Amino acid sequence: MKKKVLIVIGCFIAILALTIAGARSVYNDHPDFFNMFKSFTVRIDNQSDFDFVAIEAGILQSGNNGDIVETGSKDTLANPLASGDKVTFKPKLSIQGEGGIYLKVTDSSGRTETYGICSYTESLSGQTDVTVSNDGVKIDQNCY
Repeated sequence: MKKKVLIVIGCFIAILALTIAGARSVYNDHPDFFNMFKSFTVRIDNQSDFDFVAIEAGILQSGNNGDIVETGSKDTLANPLASGDKVTFKPKLSIQGEGGIYLKVTDSSGRTETYGICSYTESLSGQTDVTVSNDGVKIDQNCY
């Protein structure tokens, strides 16, 4: 009886180990697949010469006239982002229907720029990488 129990436990552990190894392999080959299941995250890389003193993320939706408008759903990053630093920001946003996400950045020179960082979302999931340099911005969207 003990031998059968040990065999069953051993088989269970082997199956569990294979399942974990398989999941890790899928994640390593397709990391973006799992982004659709996590809350929206934006990774900001400040490669400009200026500190970012204010960072805000918010929702954009179509207005009554078909124009794009900000909704009341927005969140701000609590701390400034120094030149050369990176931060991961999980804004607390809400959406009804479909829309997009913007990122508004004010730097230490007083200049404010607004970027569309997720052109379409219904579920506020996925991830966007934003790299800001003196020459412009690079945005890699993987949002859902």
